[in-house]
Amino acid sequence: MKDSSEYIMPVFAVSGVDGAGHTQRRFVGSCFLVESPNTVVTCRHVLEPLMDGYDFYVHHFKTVSWHKVSDIWFHPKADIAVASVPNFGAKVMVPFAGSLTLGGDVAVFAYQGDATDDGSFALLPSVSKGHIVSQPVGLVNLMAGFGIYMLSFPSLPGFSGAPVEVFGSDHFVGMLFNNKQTEVTVFSHEEVQNGGLVWKERVARVQEYGLMIGYGEVLAALKMRTNAASI
Repeated sequence: MKDSSEYIMPVFAVSGVDGAGHTQRRFVGSCFLVESPNTVVTCRHVLEPLMDGYDFYVHHFKTVSWHKVSDIWFHPKADIAVASVPNFGAKVMVPFAGSLTLGGDVAVFAYQGDATDDGSFALLPSVSKGHIVSQPVGLVNLMAGFGIYMLSFPSLPGFSGAPVEVFGSDHFVGMLFNNKQTEVTVFSHEEVQNGGLVWKERVARVQEYGLMIGYGEVLAALKMRTNAASI
């Protein structure tokens, strides 16, 4: 898979500096550059709970640089946040233009936080690959990337706000924001014992699917934010 770290970045909530002079950072999710080199998109739930008492920064691995997030705007209904960062010359993701079909190959590049052997914190680049397994129902603009799509792989911790890419390209088809869990019964048995007591046994397999906001919703959010800023 190509290197997507040019335009996909981890997001940190920063609360200040401790007594030893160390910056107190908390990894909260992922984001990506879209529309312009100073515009990032992520999930609303990544930023909104920490708006009081925290500043947000993104880390760009290609240039080994930190950039403060500003002018945060939240979609009034959808799990989408749009914000600004300084223009530091990074690449911008391009939205897909076309139908999102069942079985289409997609992939996600994002970051996960983990502890190292010495107990310190490390970010691990991670990749998931799969396909679209379901489409939204009853939407006129279904073929223009509107609505919620289900993917064959889950949204792992840290993947919220990461773009879902057409595999092997710079085009995004949507943004991961949540999971849906389903159960499939693989074994079930019921037996009525003496005295009328019922004994039941069931074994189920749990399957998690990632939920993606379509690219049409993301583009509409970018337009809404621009219109709100011009009022």
